[in-house]
Amino acid sequence: MDNHKLVHKVVQQALRHRSVSTQSNGHMRANSSRKTEESEESRSNSPENGCRRIFSVQETVIDYLIKRDPNFQAIHDAFIIHLLLFLIFTFVKDSYTVGRMISVYRSGFGSSKDVINVLVMEGCLLLLAFSVHPLFKVWVFIRRSAQFLVDITFILLYATYVVGTLIVTLYVISRYSYPRLMVFFIVIEQFRLTMKSYSFIRENAYKVLYPWHKDDTSGPAVWYAGQMSPTVGSFSQYCYFFFCPTLLYRDHYPRNQGPIKWRLVFINLALFVGSFTLMTQFCINLVVDDFHWKTVLRSFVSSLPVGLIIFSQWGIGLLHAWMNMNAELLQFGDRKFYEDWWCCKSYSEFYRKWNVIPYHFNHQYIYRDLRKAFHSKIFAMFLLLLASSFMHEYIMFISLGFAVPLLTLLFAGVGILVVIFNLNGNFVVISCLTFGSYMICWFYFVEIGARRLCDREETFFDTFYPRMIECIIQHSSLS
Repeated sequence: MDNHKLVHKVVQQALRHRSVSTQSNGHMRANSSRKTEESEESRSNSPENGCRRIFSVQETVIDYLIKRDPNFQAIHDAFIIHLLLFLIFTFVKDSYTVGRMISVYRSGFGSSKDVINVLVMEGCLLLLAFSVHPLFKVWVFIRRSAQFLVDITFILLYATYVVGTLIVTLYVISRYSYPRLMVFFIVIEQFRLTMKSYSFIRENAYKVLYPWHKDDTSGPAVWYAGQMSPTVGSFSQYCYFFFCPTLLYRDHYPRNQGPIKWRLVFINLALFVGSFTLMTQFCINLVVDDFHWKTVLRSFVSSLPVGLIIFSQWGIGLLHAWMNMNAELLQFGDRKFYEDWWCCKSYSEFYRKWNVIPYHFNHQYIYRDLRKAFHSKIFAMFLLLLASSFMHEYIMFISLGFAVPLLTLLFAGVGILVVIFNLNGNFVVISCLTFGSYMICWFYFVEIGARRLCDREETFFDTFYPRMIECIIQHSSLS
């Protein structure tokens, strides 16, 4: 316990040193960003201000600690070495025996024809998303004559775009039966493009409805610290926003100077592939072929320690490696994709620090609107967690073909109870994350095996009922 407190103290001191050193450089935007984040809650009630996030040039927490803390750098090097050895051992072992990993990748990505079809579908989704910009410009031009009618027409057109892409995507997925991993990619891209187009419309519609000037001493000219202009963003700015790692639209983002660091790009790509492979290998071991209740119980208990490993690999592979690689390719300066979530002492703090990109979108466009409408912080938080859980359930339902409300139970059930009853402590948070992440992985992979082993004609009710219960009863009665 003393060692844990010592590590926590070292990380907090390093982060405080990071803040002080950034201030000493005289970067006014970084100072504005820090002040905005520190007073975010106190200013949330102001209808004038809106707590806009100010982007600044900053690196990720892990990169910062690696450069300035030799102990953290040693841990990072040891992790890379062990990951590399694990990958070599895994590929050699599985390729030499049954080629299990190779078959997993093939079943995940499918044939080359499946990959090409999915890429074509991705291109169509991008073209539809890009069409939002010229339509928005048309709305700005023609609304001068009949504002109400034009506004309603544009809202209906955008709603048609969102619902239409949803229906067409569902039809194509059900019609051609793509592999699960490719379906997961399509659904995630659909959500990402929809959220980005919504942010663009939300931020630029404010310019049209409430015009302002860049020399104003209050309002948006101050809120965005020069990162937004009074005019509607250009198409090139819109395109850059669609590929940079953020869901909040700005006309101008802080950019890194100098050439692209290709060495950093390939290192992060290798780290992403390695973390994905490691997580896949652990998840494969969760699949059981015998559904006798003793075998299922043994699988649950023996695999419990891998929960935090799976959760950490997801964070390192996606939030650190993948986001850093894309940011370096686009020279995107603000790389605050996550914070020191491993030091969190409450679930509300973890929700803010775990995945910063969707957090800022949800807080800016959903939570603040809900809180303004219902005048209740707890109720707005509950509705936000419920909406987030439904979104995750939708992704899992389309990708896997069944919808068991486990994520809703954990997100909007256990999660909101922990926040309401104020169950604080880093030990409590890490324990809940370890058990919760393991439960999600174990349940879904065991359920996939149960639906494959105990296959039968499904009804509508079977989509929402765990097949593993029926499979366990059937196999246990046979023995």
